[in-house]
Amino acid sequence: MADAWPHVAAALRAAGFVPGEGEPREALYSGRLDGVPALGPPPVDGVAVRRAAGECSGMVFLAEAAGRVVGRCEVDADLTRGGERPALRGWAELSEAHVEAGWRNRGVGTWLVRHAVHWLRLADCDRIVLAVGADDEARGAGRFYRRFGWDMFVREARSWRRERAAGASHP
Repeated sequence: MADAWPHVAAALRAAGFVPGEGEPREALYSGRLDGVPALGPPPVDGVAVRRAAGECSGMVFLAEAAGRVVGRCEVDADLTRGGERPALRGWAELSEAHVEAGWRNRGVGTWLVRHAVHWLRLADCDRIVLAVGADDEARGAGRFYRRFGWDMFVREARSWRRERAAGASHP
């Protein structure tokens, strides 16, 4: 979070910390749900969507073809933690979106996100937040999410490490 708050980054640097090299960086995206188009027919013949309980909390939307899962999109409609965080009312999180390689660029991912957004609207959500790893962003995930009107608002380093002074021994 230090990238989002320059004063925190300055304090970490003053205490001898540096961003972890080679550590994963994430881009955080957010946006409104009202600009996402309504559901449409399956983008590919023989593809169906199934909804199930998510792994952590929330809901997962699975694209299936010939009895096989070819894509998934998982969302959480309650970021308030049951009311403990009222400022997050109306916010949702997209925690995972994935389409199998042979099914990409055929509309399956967009169709799954539209199903998830439809469900989130029913849960009174109107905004979303999601994290995109650097590798996924390099493969076009940021471009994909911007098509829904969601933009990056911060890029953050996941870890900081204490820089050793010259000549210092290892602990």
